[in-house]
Amino acid sequence: MNHLDKFINKVTCGECLSPMPKFKQRQKDALILALLSALNAKEDWCGERQLQKAVYLLQDSAGVPLEIEFISYKHHQHSFDLQDRITAFRADELLRVRVKYPFGPIFVVTQSGYRLMERWPQTINTYEYSINSIVKKMQQGEVCQNSITS
Repeated sequence: MNHLDKFINKVTCGECLSPMPKFKQRQKDALILALLSALNAKEDWCGERQLQKAVYLLQDSAGVPLEIEFISYKHHQHSFDLQDRITAFRADELLRVRVKYPFGPIFVVTQSGYRLMERWPQTINTYEYSINSIVKKMQQGEVCQNSITS
């Protein structure tokens, strides 16, 4: 590998110029579940649209390298890849859906989901500030729908 290839293969994060980590799929899953858990702890509910918005912000605004592709869909950013991951989470029993009046269906992390998160504590701790910042913005209503459409 020549110097140009090494330079091209080195992805840097903003101003810090340190290499962005290449996560395994389960590390990414643990981060998404940690975000869901934090949203539920602060807002006491999180449905698919809220999770889609939060993951978009975590990746786009906070720069967490989840490598999830989003598109502008109707009036918000949407990821069919994330929708597939959510289905896989349900199949793997990492999260479950329950109905909460008046919100409708919400996602709840299961014990299996928490066990997965426990396998990647360093990854979650590295991005804990970013996760909490996104949750705080969503909780305070600082994120409106128009601010995430492009």
